[in-house]
Amino acid sequence: IGTGYGGLARVYKVMNPAVSYTLIDLPESLFFAQNFLALNFPDAKIIYLDEENIDELEEYVDFILVPLQRSHLLGGQSFDIAINTASLQEMTGEAVEFWMDFIERQIRVRKFFSCN
Repeated sequence: IGTGYGGLARVYKVMNPAVSYTLIDLPESLFFAQNFLALNFPDAKIIYLDEENIDELEEYVDFILVPLQRSHLLGGQSFDIAINTASLQEMTGEAVEFWMDFIERQIRVRKFFSCN
């Protein structure tokens, strides 16, 4: 959550090429992440999640880009880890509560890492 240009996603993918990485951020940030990741992984399957391609979550996807406004589409999905670095402190208290509820109740997460 709050993935920026995709640098951490790149590190995870280099360390474990089989990982499927979901990025949730502002659409403007996802634009740069999509370009950065496509340049670093030209053969990777990258989708920009919306209502029309939600079925692709059932298939293997290297990178799933999710604009904040469509995060509800991930409801019920399972993740090994949810990561937030340096963006919670930029949010309002209401936004932080939304994301904590999202992590705790809307998706299934084994671990949560936050560095803010």
